[in-house]
Amino acid sequence: MPNSVAGGVTVAGYTVGILCLRSTHPLLPGNVQHVQSFDAPVLYHVIDLEDPWPMMRGEPQVADMLAEGVAALARQGVRAVAGACGSFGYYQKAVAATAPVPVFLSILTQLPFLLQAMPQSARIAVIPAVGESMNARIYEQCGIDDPSRLHIAPMRGRRVFDALLDDGTMRDVEALRRETVECAVAAAREPGVAAILIQCSELPPFAADIQAATGLPVFDMTTLIRWLALATNCQPYSGLIRRPLP
Repeated sequence: MPNSVAGGVTVAGYTVGILCLRSTHPLLPGNVQHVQSFDAPVLYHVIDLEDPWPMMRGEPQVADMLAEGVAALARQGVRAVAGACGSFGYYQKAVAATAPVPVFLSILTQLPFLLQAMPQSARIAVIPAVGESMNARIYEQCGIDDPSRLHIAPMRGRRVFDALLDDGTMRDVEALRRETVECAVAAAREPGVAAILIQCSELPPFAADIQAATGLPVFDMTTLIRWLALATNCQPYSGLIRRPLP
């Protein structure tokens, strides 16, 4: 233990903070807003929008609310902040520019890093809720210079997912699982697809099913948050050390 420690917070020990929208729809383990999706404790801050559509359209007034949320989480001691909604990506550069800690408002911020690890001919299949959410503005905010290397496979148009999207009902989890895997399998068959990135925050609960069905690496916001938790709370190594014989 250090000789001295700092106070100033009511509850300590959170390393990653998560911005989310107020919601009432069912949340499965694996959803970013389900706390049991993570091995390390996370701290949530709710962006309380009465009408989420200005944010979904990327209207600029939402940036201040997100920046205030990041600052509030940082005051509580978190060392990095992630976003639970893909549309937060519209504000990545504006919020990160003044943030006191590293900020990853969308899983799309990971795409430039992933694409560098693959041949130029390889592509990543991205699964959003709706195709319109993948556009030039969000690419620019998240540092994606070559969208041609992405195959967009939206979930919109599938019965169970549409019910969740439109009225917040999830009456058949197994059917939603099947719809998600079907979407991913079809995307994996596209030429050059070498990995799958789940952009929609409702779908990481089915990441293991997607990987079992496709055999591909699968990335989503829960994997990014686990990485942030490790990076902001490094643990010492232990184990046997081979020593010279006497």
